[in-house]
Amino acid sequence: DSGIVEATVLPDDSILALVLAQNGGLPVYLYIAKFTPNGNLDPTFGRVGFINLGLWGNNIAFTADYSLKVLPNGKILIAGYQNNGTGSYNLAVARLNPNGSYDATFGNGGVYIEPTFTTPLDTGIGMDVQPDGKIVVAAKSTTISTNKIFVTIINQ
Repeated sequence: DSGIVEATVLPDDSILALVLAQNGGLPVYLYIAKFTPNGNLDPTFGRVGFINLGLWGNNIAFTADYSLKVLPNGKILIAGYQNNGTGSYNLAVARLNPNGSYDATFGNGGVYIEPTFTTPLDTGIGMDVQPDGKIVVAAKSTTISTNKIFVTIINQ
């Protein structure tokens, strides 16, 4: 269950990839890595070419369902979920700068948290940006017996 789960080619032919790493189950880690056009990790991105987006169960986790979007200005959006400490998970969207650092001008320290709805797991599954800059996130809300789809608009 480990490997590249989503990737996109950037205008300079480098590759941005979400990489899932797990060892027989939990813990689960999600990394974002940037590769140069020749396939090497880009040392100018994050820490030696990649960053760990969170450990499942910690504050911010982008590990189950996710969505990756690169903006025209090179900033990176990643949708997933956040453990709110009560046994429920909120929809979360992180925005990274082109160098892999969190964009402090977005949300709280680079992460926007959507308030909890009525289910234990709300997570982003798709994302796009409107011409006016608003972020549209398709998400699912999950209980033991049901899955519901919802859309939220983030004006950041």
